[in-house]
Amino acid sequence: MARIIILLTPLIFIACSSEIPEIKIATYNIYFLDDGISQERRSNLQQVINKLDADIIVFRKLTRRLL
Repeated sequence: MARIIILLTPLIFIACSSEIPEIKIATYNIYFLDDGISQERRSNLQQVINKLDADIIVFRKLTRRLL
């Protein structure tokens, strides 16, 4: 529940604004991501996330080992 509140808090401030902004939301599945990934894969992942240029990024299939 706390995570949902954290994710929705920016939307509350945007909703109170007089302008209607455009919000870009992206989801990214990182199920197979762990500490053992190569530097090349890590760099590629970073490039993809940067290219998304999203205001909010939601990581899917995040496991406890990644927290």
